Amino acid sequence: MLKEMKSTLTCVVVLIVQGLYAQSMTVRKDSFNIYFSRGEYVKALQCSDKALAHYAKERDLVEHCRLLIRRAAVFEKLGAGERAMETLYRALAASEESDDAILRAYVFKEMGKLYGNRLDNQAAIKNYHQGLALVKHIPNDSLEDDLVQGLFKFYRFSNRDSLKYYMAKANKFMTAKRTHEGYAIAHNNSFVYYITVGDTAKARKYLDTSIFHARKSNWQKMLVATLNNQAAMYYKENKFAEAKTYYDELLSLIAHDTTSSDKGDYYYTYSGILAGLGRYKEAYSYAEKSIELQDDLYGEEVNSALRDMKTKYALKEKDEKQGRERLVYLIVIAVFVISLILLYFFYQNNKLKQTNKIALIERETQQNLLSATLDAREVERKEIAAVLHDNISALLSSAGLQLMAFSSAQGNTSEEISKTRNILKEAHDKVRDLSHELVPTLLAKFGLAYALEDMCEKYSTPNLSFQYSDNGKVARYPEDFETKIYFITSELLNNALKHSKATIAKLDVNVEDGLNISLEDNGQGFDITKPDGFGLTQIKARISSMQGKVNVASKVGQGTTIKIWVPL
Repeated sequence: MLKEMKSTLTCVVVLIVQGLYAQSMTVRKDSFNIYFSRGEYVKALQCSDKALAHYAKERDLVEHCRLLIRRAAVFEKLGAGERAMETLYRALAASEESDDAILRAYVFKEMGKLYGNRLDNQAAIKNYHQGLALVKHIPNDSLEDDLVQGLFKFYRFSNRDSLKYYMAKANKFMTAKRTHEGYAIAHNNSFVYYITVGDTAKARKYLDTSIFHARKSNWQKMLVATLNNQAAMYYKENKFAEAKTYYDELLSLIAHDTTSSDKGDYYYTYSGILAGLGRYKEAYSYAEKSIELQDDLYGEEVNSALRDMKTKYALKEKDEKQGRERLVYLIVIAVFVISLILLYFFYQNNKLKQTNKIALIERETQQNLLSATLDAREVERKEIAAVLHDNISALLSSAGLQLMAFSSAQGNTSEEISKTRNILKEAHDKVRDLSHELVPTLLAKFGLAYALEDMCEKYSTPNLSFQYSDNGKVARYPEDFETKIYFITSELLNNALKHSKATIAKLDVNVEDGLNISLEDNGQGFDITKPDGFGLTQIKARISSMQGKVNVASKVGQGTTIKIWVPL
């Protein structure tokens, strides 16, 4: 009788624990999807930790692989490209072990996409081919279509024969759908091919048809893309009035869009069109809007990251509280069942004490495991926090201002300007897709002095030359310190570019009783009795948080000198 009661008690406890754990896994999976859709990526990663451990323990390779793929997408959104690729390789291993060809092909597709975003076109093409080989004899038209479309995209930069072949395959998939959406994509593919091989007449014909089907489908994203392509062709031909017509329609479609980083690019191109029409005041206004929009979007990104940093600790506390509540619930049930056994089998007191002692040891073991899990999660959070970055939009603003200055000096737009604008667009896409690396490469590899000297060279324009000097004592410092100093100096140079109207600016860095930074220009100066601008206010706040000092000396018409001292 006693053995039967013990067996019943064990089964009840096991079923309750399994039910609670299964419910916990479902909640975490749903929470991951919710956080991911909201763009709260740090929280999404936190919710996936236990789910991954569970799938690994249960040998559920398919679900483990799928979650790794989504986790890689989160890392990419956070700008951690290396972590994203590492996670995809883990997903590839899981897909190979599961012997699921479709899943493995999907991993290859995601790896190709990530390599493409990092401008490694050959690696992207290789992975797309590996995925395509897997689905060649498996009926999965959607995945095969994505792989073919990817190959068409990346062969544009290497092999025109392959480009034509995969254009035909991609268009076959699209036209087989017999929808306006499919026809719009197919004709846009043809436009890309013919513009690549230099047949402008055919390219325009296919683009006109693509625009027609995009209008019929009410697919705004595709319509915006095709209108942009049409305007770009007219812009390249210096037909600014025609280009403006299409851009007017494009901007009306995205009038209420306040979150897309592409809108800043559209404003920038629109300013070039207006300049070509001689409407310089309006052109300048849209150029400013472009820069302001990029700054605003980056500021919102930083604010979102800061909110994640604040809430991740609250989530940890909430998880710990839920863990304690579950443990208390289990203890209450165990005590209740044990109490029933005691009422019926009081004479078995000694044996029940032994049972309680074992239960206590098990509870302590569970607490230790929970503590170890939380410690591991904290390490993961610190790694994620390390990729959150400071403001690098000054680089793009500088490039935009240089292009604007050159365009104004020339008095017309040339092929070189168009090429320069395309290079700027590619640079912007790379920065956006990689979510802005936390520390510039030169700074991480060679240190502060080398990075600041390189910054002076990069920021110099035909109108303003930045000259760098140091006393040879600038050493390597902690990564966080170097990053802060780098971006503070970047803000100083950017302010000089925008406001000083100087021809020469000297940046001097030396180490004497701390780190001393001085920027002196021969520009127009300003009245220091007036309230500081946003950039200077931000610099002073940053230096203050580092227990440093800022001194600004300037008079109207006599240039400006800004000196910064920070303790080491």
